[in-house]
Amino acid sequence: MQFKHPEILYFLFFLLIPVLVHLFQLRRFKKEYFTNVAFLQNIIIQTRKSSKIKKWLLLFTRLLLLSFLIFAFAQPFFPGIKSEAKNQDLLIVLDNSFSMEAKGSKGTLLKRSVQELLEEIPSEKILSIYTLEEEFESNELQSFQSDLQKTDYAPIPFSIEQQSIRLKLNQNTVAKDILFITDGHKLDVQSLSKIHPNNRVFFYFPETQTNYNISIDSLFIKQIKDQFYEIGVTINRFGGFENQIPLTIYNDKQVLVKQQIQIKNDTETFFFTLPKTEIIGRVVIEDESLSYDNVWYFNIDKPRKSKVLSLGDDNKSSFMTKIFTSQDFDYQNVSLNTLDYQFIESQDAIILNELISIPEALQNNLKSFVENGGQLVIIPHQDTDITKLNTWLNSNGNIKLKKSSRKQKLITKINFNHPLYYGVFEKKIDNFQYPYTLDYFVLEGNTGQVLEYEDQSPFLTATSLKNGIVYIFANPISKTNSNFQKSPLIVPTFFKMVQNVKKNKDTSYKIGQNTTLIIEPNFQKEEIVSLSNDSEKFIPIQKIQGNKMQLTFLENPKKAGNFKIESKGRKLENVSFNYTREESNVIKESIQVPENIEKIDAISKLLLKWETERNPNELWKWFLWGTLLFLIVELLIQKLIK
Repeated sequence: MQFKHPEILYFLFFLLIPVLVHLFQLRRFKKEYFTNVAFLQNIIIQTRKSSKIKKWLLLFTRLLLLSFLIFAFAQPFFPGIKSEAKNQDLLIVLDNSFSMEAKGSKGTLLKRSVQELLEEIPSEKILSIYTLEEEFESNELQSFQSDLQKTDYAPIPFSIEQQSIRLKLNQNTVAKDILFITDGHKLDVQSLSKIHPNNRVFFYFPETQTNYNISIDSLFIKQIKDQFYEIGVTINRFGGFENQIPLTIYNDKQVLVKQQIQIKNDTETFFFTLPKTEIIGRVVIEDESLSYDNVWYFNIDKPRKSKVLSLGDDNKSSFMTKIFTSQDFDYQNVSLNTLDYQFIESQDAIILNELISIPEALQNNLKSFVENGGQLVIIPHQDTDITKLNTWLNSNGNIKLKKSSRKQKLITKINFNHPLYYGVFEKKIDNFQYPYTLDYFVLEGNTGQVLEYEDQSPFLTATSLKNGIVYIFANPISKTNSNFQKSPLIVPTFFKMVQNVKKNKDTSYKIGQNTTLIIEPNFQKEEIVSLSNDSEKFIPIQKIQGNKMQLTFLENPKKAGNFKIESKGRKLENVSFNYTREESNVIKESIQVPENIEKIDAISKLLLKWETERNPNELWKWFLWGTLLFLIVELLIQKLIK
């Protein structure tokens, strides 16, 4: 037992006063005998005995009364179990990722957790609360109560390791009591070991009542027809849900598609036909679980002709005029001698059709062209100088041509999963009429194989170079060397290689994935572009590359939506952003935390535990009650004992 005011204990010397008084009152009686009172002797003796007992009782009662009173003023207490932690920082880490949007018994997990904190923690309590994007540093709760109530969901997965690094919990030797409030979605328990052992860690896992979720995973353009687009919408199901849900596709505010869909498998793709026009769209579904993944934003720019430039002999390039018709393409073939290099930057795709050599100046221009988002197709000549060509290919990837014996080889394998052929064929074909080529070269290197020979060597490969793609044929495809031009593969292969629906833009991008976008602004270099919609506006990182501009998106935008790319109030293009779907799976796995980590089932219980452990057990009230009790006892002794 300890005392807040131990100096008060000096007053215990006052206990001598009742002792001295008592001793004075117990001095011996002087005997006087009278003849007329002799018969009262027995009564006097009995009275003396009773008086002596009463005085002893009063003495002990007064001693205890005075002692308890002095102890009460000295304020005795027993220190708390964790009294040394009384001044430790109280730190609460609140998970506000999208998975905390799941429904609990009293609302969404995030909103209910915030409400519990505000209800259970005294408003004058000093503490720190961290969310995934905000920090409320050591202050009274009431000072940031309003901001805490406005906490919104963040497009950032909850990671203990990242939060520990961010808050320096793995380095700071100052002891803290840390409460993690999270639903435990994809919780990496192993990362708890990186938190400094000086910190005491608690976990609160609010319970969810929903055990399913429906999520829009992606959207893609399957094919482009004369009058419409056919798009595919992929939807994921988590948990056993088989009811029909409504799906609506909008173009701005106009409804294009509205129907009920039923998801029978964990992943299903639904196809829809949209008019071939500019679409600033969004797909919306409705379910009773998470809502952030029920909307998918996308856009399709106005159809325009792709610019295709072929370099080579007119006779060998005549087949391309039948593929690149004037309706969909701005196509022209020029000889190498008449090429204006400034013309390269304005093209969408360039085809090197059986050139014997590629001048160094052209090589440099082509590299810049591909890096800025262009499509390059290389068809070698049988007499190609492969030494110079390989030098250029090696500088743009681990690719090279190797001479081979001149023999006929069949093209027998199609990579149906490659973007070049995805959605082109209704079913996989294994017994089509195999085209052939004469074998002059063999392609070697780490490339994506699109078409293969019967010996599994590549005939057509694709490799990415920054923002563009380089397609390389292993051998010439002119009529004297191959019948590939007569094959059914010729049209979809060349059409898809140079087709440019949105200048190589996807229909949308993911927030927070360091996205790069190439646009052709057609304005002066000193101008600055910005992105905006009704709720957000920002300026991305921008870099001029020839007559194109590269936009890089890091932390922005903050929210999903359709945005306009503008310069000086002039609209240039549209771009769409969506949240990643990392939080969509609401099916929880069993969470086993280490023994040194404590799980709690209510915030109120943890606060009570903290108060009990940290605060002393004060005893002054009990001593005050004892003082009152002995005062009453003294009064009773005085009244009842004669």
